[in-house]
Amino acid sequence: MAQTDAALAYKYVIGTSDAFLTIHRNVGGAIYVGYIKDLENVKPIGFSGFTLAGAPTLALDLPVAGTTIYQATVVEIGAASAGQTVAVDASARRLSGTIAVTMNGGSAPINLILDGVLDPQSGRVDGTVTTADGILKGAAHGRLYGPGGGEIGLIFDLKDSTGNASPGVLIGRK
Repeated sequence: MAQTDAALAYKYVIGTSDAFLTIHRNVGGAIYVGYIKDLENVKPIGFSGFTLAGAPTLALDLPVAGTTIYQATVVEIGAASAGQTVAVDASARRLSGTIAVTMNGGSAPINLILDGVLDPQSGRVDGTVTTADGILKGAAHGRLYGPGGGEIGLIFDLKDSTGNASPGVLIGRK
């Protein structure tokens, strides 16, 4: 197992083959949420080979009014420039935001439009992600983490018309 401030990497054996599992933490300075990446897909862990890990916001501590703005960090699919945000309107139970992301291998940013619903009982967020041009579309799933919903974690999977997928992770802090 290798450990840094940003990741824990586990090596294990399945049959006679080495397999790897990486737990990413401190993404965008997040304290209460990180994500796990499993590229082996021997036992898929959640959506698109990624799963969120952390301390979910307790039901009694979920915001019930107002809008929370999260400074967003996007990883795995590409990178978002600094200052990108998503918003959760607790009163309307909505997630919204447009994030400019330079996709891995790309040269210019594309806009990812996030739209979702917040479950006021669990803090789960489910919705869609679409590129501004409509060429890539997919689902987004996640939840609020930490005291007062101070952080958000989302896993999303963009697909083109032929089904080719590009998964990504968004971590945000107030």
